[in-house]
Amino acid sequence: MPTRLRFGRCEVRPDERVVLIDGRPAMLGARAFDVLLALIEHRDRVVGKAELLDMAWPGLVVEENNLSVQISALRRVLGAQAIATIPSRGYQFAQVVEAQPLAAAPLPLPPVADPVQATTDLLALVLRRDRVLLCARVGEAVDAASMAQFATDAAAFLADRGGRWLSRAERLLTAELPEARAAAACAGRLHQLAQRPLAELSLGVGIVGAEASASLDLTAAERLATLARDGETLVSAALAGQLIPSLDGDLHDLGEQHLDGVPTPIRIHRLTPVGADGDLMSGPRGPDNLRPTVAVIPFAAYAKEPDGMVLGDVIADQVIGVLSRSDSINVISRLSTLGFRDRDAPVAQIARLLGAHFVVSGRYWVAGGRVQVHAELADAASSRVLWTHTVADQELAVLHPDSQLVLELVAGISRAVFAHEVRSVRSMALPNLESHTLLLAAISLLYRLAPRDFDLARQALETLHERAPRHAGPLAWLARWHLFRVVQGWTDDREADGRQALDCAHRAIDLDPDSSLALTMLGNVHTSFVKDLDLAETYYDQALSINPNESLAWLQKGNARSFRGDGAGALEHVDRAVSLSPLDPSRHFYLSIQASAALSAGHWSRAIDSAQTSLRLNHEHVSTHRVLAIALAMAGRLDEARQSVRHVLRLEPRLTVAEFIARSPGARYGLAETFGKALHDAGLPLGPIELQ
Repeated sequence: MPTRLRFGRCEVRPDERVVLIDGRPAMLGARAFDVLLALIEHRDRVVGKAELLDMAWPGLVVEENNLSVQISALRRVLGAQAIATIPSRGYQFAQVVEAQPLAAAPLPLPPVADPVQATTDLLALVLRRDRVLLCARVGEAVDAASMAQFATDAAAFLADRGGRWLSRAERLLTAELPEARAAAACAGRLHQLAQRPLAELSLGVGIVGAEASASLDLTAAERLATLARDGETLVSAALAGQLIPSLDGDLHDLGEQHLDGVPTPIRIHRLTPVGADGDLMSGPRGPDNLRPTVAVIPFAAYAKEPDGMVLGDVIADQVIGVLSRSDSINVISRLSTLGFRDRDAPVAQIARLLGAHFVVSGRYWVAGGRVQVHAELADAASSRVLWTHTVADQELAVLHPDSQLVLELVAGISRAVFAHEVRSVRSMALPNLESHTLLLAAISLLYRLAPRDFDLARQALETLHERAPRHAGPLAWLARWHLFRVVQGWTDDREADGRQALDCAHRAIDLDPDSSLALTMLGNVHTSFVKDLDLAETYYDQALSINPNESLAWLQKGNARSFRGDGAGALEHVDRAVSLSPLDPSRHFYLSIQASAALSAGHWSRAIDSAQTSLRLNHEHVSTHRVLAIALAMAGRLDEARQSVRHVLRLEPRLTVAEFIARSPGARYGLAETFGKALHDAGLPLGPIELQ
């Protein structure tokens, strides 16, 4: 006999391969379902990552990152606490599961009084499919002229929504509409018309969807209209399921009702219009909301076409998927934004209902096998458009998340969000800004490495730490800020800034021992200041056991390997970090460390390419100029190397070869002296230590 597994609000049916949340099917991929079954089956113990990979991907060789993606998908559906991460060991299912037999229930058959009539009703239902019936019952004290005027006034609004009056009885008007949303809008408009001065009609409205037969639908709509009180709209459960609460209207479940002429009880809901009041943001606010939230609305077609809506959904899905890779931005799920498809809802309403700070929308058209997409990003607080962009590609390109079309849109959105937050920090008093603005702008300003921006980054982080003293994030980034002063050669007291960086990182860990960001920053301090590469790698490994997608941990672990002279290992880790952070505002920093890894591996050309790409994004990073100078010198391009050294001395006038070797974390591994000689060949002053 089939079995169902129950825990909390969830039910898993292994034979049907379905997960139900509160009785409704959840969106879950086949691979995630396999992982879930494996965890539930072995819930009495920790399941290692290698073991899970074998269970969910039998006979296949896949990267561990695929497992973390499926675990994240499961946590989004089941809740963050459903699956526990056991650092350095694996995962364990953390819910109490009750197994129950699942008896097969026969499907209810509709009553059939007459085979001919049943066939007629079924044919009408199939032809009409998603058509909706609306009945408006007007009170007794109404004359024929007022009734006719009311119907005439409403007809234009019905037509605009694709509907029409089917019949006009003495006090009952019946209309047909194409879908539930249009019917809900028309019901609201009818109540407005009924309350006009000099009219003031008593009006009740009933709406049903196609759920029984054509004749029964009509009877049910009439009975609901009669049952509705003055100013009230009653809708059937089937139609209520097609409406989006807080968007199409507020729904109140009234339970099952027996209606005259309808053989079985009908569950009904009261529908009331959505109020215009309320805060702009319904999402999380306050000091712990450290990331801005972006909502991507399905893109609309300029010209209606059979599968146009599908293509618009796909474009939005791909943008959401790639944008969600960023650990600096929250992205609203596609199931939440799908309700705004083909709606002319204002930005402020979308933002209020979804809790978004930014809204992405757009239009597209297809011609000659190519699709052209016009996208825009709007600020929720002001409804002002911050960024627009038009991009074209082959029509099938939208099916690939890493296509040039999708990546170009996502990169533009990300840059616009960061630029807006930076402008806010520069133009407004810091205490007045939201927490997510302070953090996002501080990160961006920190990595720009311009003195004025760098100082402003510290002010933003300190303000944020005062506002959220129990949050590890601001302290972790303050550790990074002090370490940058050491690495860039900007500090007058290297020891003092190094100790400050160490202190901030330790305090962040004290607040949140499971913060992969804080562990990464602590490892970074041990790499560049303490120069204990073994302990640094321990911290990076701890960070990655908590979050295998922590790109900064992969990056800094690769950096530590570079200092050891393990070029191949360094490139492997750094390349993974770069692939995980295609949209990071500090991408120039990632590319700079990628150049260092290539340098350690002896790949001079690749080191030169990565360094030059990094410098095109940020020309003020002294470490990148040093790497470029070394790579050019090692490749025998001394004239270009001397030019790079001149840039190094412009940014750090007191640097010498001796100083470079003395402060290199890899001084005891031999590469520092080799690279120091290359810098000397390119014109960097030698200093007090003579090279052999």
